[in-house]
Amino acid sequence: MLDVCFEGYVMDRFCINGKELMGNPGVKPLVHPEMHSVKCLVDQQVCRDSGYEILAPLSTPTSSAAYCPAYRIGGASGFDKTIALARKLGSKESGCSTCTGETGTLEKGFRALFVGRVSADAAWSAAKPPVLEVSRVLRAGAECPNGLPQTQPPCGTSTAPAKMKGAYG
Repeated sequence: MLDVCFEGYVMDRFCINGKELMGNPGVKPLVHPEMHSVKCLVDQQVCRDSGYEILAPLSTPTSSAAYCPAYRIGGASGFDKTIALARKLGSKESGCSTCTGETGTLEKGFRALFVGRVSADAAWSAAKPPVLEVSRVLRAGAECPNGLPQTQPPCGTSTAPAKMKGAYG
């Protein structure tokens, strides 16, 4: 198992597979994840049930994708921790019925820093990215704990400053 610390947009598989955002028809999820509503992510049963993935920016965006699904969120509590942070940061005023807005007013583009472990021999594909056994979910912009560098994802690039990039991949 390899330690991973990676920050990225969170997208549900339902929107990825449907090739457009549920709450924003015509917008491609892998082109504009910043347009994905927190309401869609945490309120819509079909979106929650489909599972979540962490996106990495592509070094060369195309008209159909500027991001790739780098990791699938896994682990005993990874999914629950992801939803909890999104609801805490999400805006109730934007129509998100399960958001608390406790520490934020985010309407769209939920990003977070994920810490966990991934199998050293996990193979990447866009349809089935490696499962990240998540142990911690932190606000976007947080530092990786215990001096862990931000991980180079199995697709795309790291969004970390150059000095923070890890060597995974």
